Amino acid sequence: LAPLAADAGVRLVDAVDAGSKAPRATDDAGESDDPEVRFAARLKAADAAARAGAFAKAVREYKAALAIKPNSVVAHLGLGNAYYELDTIDAARSHLEKARALAPKDPQVYLLLGAIYQSGARKDDAIVAYQQYLELAPQGKFARDVQSILKGLQTP
Repeated sequence: LAPLAADAGVRLVDAVDAGSKAPRATDDAGESDDPEVRFAARLKAADAAARAGAFAKAVREYKAALAIKPNSVVAHLGLGNAYYELDTIDAARSHLEKARALAPKDPQVYLLLGAIYQSGARKDDAIVAYQQYLELAPQGKFARDVQSILKGLQTP
């Protein structure tokens, strides 16, 4: 079986489908035929690139993940953040607003949108976004920072 699979450009990997114990085939590039596996691999690569500060690579990987799952909140958040780090504000805002439309109760969306709006001199929008973050995550990891930012934005 293995020689036939190799001749067809397919190799076996250790990963298994959730519903079976059979190995799943991948192509020569190591890509799984399972979209969930491909999505997870792209997301993992994107997150690793972002953590390493390789934001251009992160953008490519998040885009590849979104090609598989266009409505992934996590991928839109990551892509928006990577674009923000690259100072590509319009693209960052676009993906973060898409994430907000998909997950209007996710506090991280509002935290990142607040930063985008603030950097784009959209003070009123930044205030609203930061206030929404605090409403959704009053004890969140960045709540104190956001409170300080809001004080600064609301001071005439």
